[in-house]
Amino acid sequence: MNRTMRLVAGSVFVLGMTSPAFAQNPNFIDTTRATPNAISGSDTLNKVMDDLLLQLPLSGGINTYFGCGSSCGERQLAGSPSSGDGANNGCTPSDGNGAPEANPGCQEISGMSRPLQSGICDDDPNFPGSTNDQAEGLAFCADGLVILGNNDSIGAYGTDAASCAAYFASSTTPNTGNQFPDRGVGALRNSGTLASGYQIADWKDVIRLVYTGCTNADGTCANTTNRVTRCGSAVRREVVENWGNLFQGVACSQSGGCPSGLVRAFRRDDASGTTGVFLELIGVAFNVSTNITSRADVVSGIPRAITPMPANLSFCDGGDIEGVIPTNFGPSGEAAFDLGDPIRTACLAEDDICARDGRLGLVRAIRSTDTATVAQAYPDYQCKRLFAYQQYINAALNICPDGTKTSAGRCRFPYYEDGAFRTFNCIANQRSASPAAPAGTDGRSYNFVVHADDGTVSFADLNRRLPVTAYWRHNMAVLNNSALANGKVLTAADVVCQESDATRNIGCLTANSKCTLGYAGREAAFNNSQPTVHLSNEPVKLNGFPPSGEAVSAGSYPFSRLLFMNASRGFENIMEDCKNRGGTKAYCEDQVRIAQEFFTVGQPGNVLGDICSNAGFIPLPAALCVGAQGSAGCGAPSSQPLSACAIDARSYDSLVNN
Repeated sequence: MNRTMRLVAGSVFVLGMTSPAFAQNPNFIDTTRATPNAISGSDTLNKVMDDLLLQLPLSGGINTYFGCGSSCGERQLAGSPSSGDGANNGCTPSDGNGAPEANPGCQEISGMSRPLQSGICDDDPNFPGSTNDQAEGLAFCADGLVILGNNDSIGAYGTDAASCAAYFASSTTPNTGNQFPDRGVGALRNSGTLASGYQIADWKDVIRLVYTGCTNADGTCANTTNRVTRCGSAVRREVVENWGNLFQGVACSQSGGCPSGLVRAFRRDDASGTTGVFLELIGVAFNVSTNITSRADVVSGIPRAITPMPANLSFCDGGDIEGVIPTNFGPSGEAAFDLGDPIRTACLAEDDICARDGRLGLVRAIRSTDTATVAQAYPDYQCKRLFAYQQYINAALNICPDGTKTSAGRCRFPYYEDGAFRTFNCIANQRSASPAAPAGTDGRSYNFVVHADDGTVSFADLNRRLPVTAYWRHNMAVLNNSALANGKVLTAADVVCQESDATRNIGCLTANSKCTLGYAGREAAFNNSQPTVHLSNEPVKLNGFPPSGEAVSAGSYPFSRLLFMNASRGFENIMEDCKNRGGTKAYCEDQVRIAQEFFTVGQPGNVLGDICSNAGFIPLPAALCVGAQGSAGCGAPSSQPLSACAIDARSYDSLVNN
């Protein structure tokens, strides 16, 4: 099967008490990673970093990049990995209390889609108890967040009839790395009065309503406390139930249109740096207390709250795992989905995940795959109509995905069987519900649960028993949904969207599902690894501008941002900090070599510029040296010329010998 491949990790190196670093560093602790030859950071930079590691002459200390997200990357710099970062990204022990550092982190640099934030402020291992005033980063490329959808859906409204005709004559012309031409269709509505009298003030109005339910009268939405009320409002329903309310122009007769309006709005997950940028650009406040801490933790012993993350705030789905896993129960014990998006639409035929009632919330978070293997993330089998009990959540309530009660903490799950071979790591079709499930149960409700072959369930939070939710499987393969279907081996011809990072997956999902929208980094609309994707989706125009290279660089495209390589205590301390925490010579030298490439972007012999272009980003003429994010309250000055940053010129051997 065709899958997105990662670089292969090298041999394991385990630090021991005889390491020379122990004698040099009185604060030495073992920060060995599960994959010691890896570096972690933003998934937006997956292609950039994968290509860079292949092209640079490195020492062999780093050969794998894990795109676990900007927040995950910063936690690796701080030595504070969370359980949600995935087994490959952690290092031990972790600095769970955020106290002044005796823990120098797991790595010294990280590619991120934003500057460093306040989590880095206490990370000064050489001076425990002091504030880190040396954190800094290099802005090296410009990126434009895109809102995109299927070609036919985006082409439902155009500038005029001639534009409609021209678009459909060339709608499968591929986008290039830096150019997204204005094709005359897909302009997001930025003015006008709806039938209800609601006045659209600018392009942000529609997007705010779709994703957060906030109107232009709510300001930053910081004081709008009832998410369910605002997201179920008549105004939001009016916008999302009529495709023409989302866009402006004349109706294109060549398009099939979207008679039921918007079916799904995909978004990046709560921990993504892209999510924070998106909310900031549409003017929605970060309001953790309103959206997380005011909820009760449990209902009848079942987890209700999700792990607090800074960007969870105001999305209508309420958080990554909500709206599918039942978290509230009616008087008869029936599962309810009150914590998800209050607007729930029928699942599409191509959807591979669905709630048991055949519907899903309008807004859906898509995470990068966080399971141990790609094969576990995207199973190779369609389940048969065979079921067996497997351990799930220990509660005598209707908590099973199909709405049935657990039995000694177990649920009936489907499996695929071929002779003596049985695997629970399979995908159920729409008609494959347990005979014990309520009538009309959609069998795709089982597909949110990640199983090993033997039926073991993957949990994101072992203490509160929150299962991993496989939102990345929305349209992973062509399933046989006929009444007589009874399992099959999924072949390469069945594969649809099996990307391992969320940015590319959102691009694929929108390309293959009509009447959906999604936001992600610019790479979502330009993906060389799956050329059929950027032949089938199209980014919308914001304020009349498509996300072309010129518009992003000039800032006229309103969803523009910079991408960064960040250093926890400045680039001048990479080698020293790496050596002091017990990093291997090769790992430390490779971090310095990687950082050098970001310093020299735009100069002769530098490969990063071409790599950025090939990933759909716009290289800057020269890197910009920046400090931590202004709100962090620490780090180097917020903006300074490149000459203000200096890279560590000391060798590993000289530091060990001194």
